[in-house]
Amino acid sequence: MSAADTEIKGQGAALQAEFAYDATQRTLRVNYRVRNTGDVALAVFDRGDRHAVASGRQRAGAVGAPLWTAAGEGALELSHTAQPLPRPAPVSPPSPVALKLAPGARAAGSFEFALPDAQAPQRLRWCLGWRGSMRISSTGRSGTARSRCGALRSRWPKPSSGSTTT
Repeated sequence: MSAADTEIKGQGAALQAEFAYDATQRTLRVNYRVRNTGDVALAVFDRGDRHAVASGRQRAGAVGAPLWTAAGEGALELSHTAQPLPRPAPVSPPSPVALKLAPGARAAGSFEFALPDAQAPQRLRWCLGWRGSMRISSTGRSGTARSRCGALRSRWPKPSSGSTTT
């Protein structure tokens, strides 16, 4: 198993993440801790969406599955963020579920992700989104949504040969 970690601070939050890749299972495990370093409550968008909870695909309060995107040759981006509505907007838009994190509070989470390709990623980026205010106005907007991304360049073992350098 190959492992690496990263820490990012700023914009009202601090994020620590540990990444562990199991080449035999082709899975990535991410353990993370987020701390509210600001003076207002944060909405942390790592709990999936209401539809996944209502349909039983996700347990209420659990960390949701990340969205993923192939981000160039050998790069993979995972994210737990509130997504903008597509145009045209769907009849029943996805509503993100957020964890409320009080000023000075900490929360921890983890998830596993099965890699979509046969080849291990050379670069990995995981983004965690949050909003700096729990108040939602009548227009549905308040504060600014932000993301902290843990970008990781590391040695990832290839499933067939053992290791690769990035």
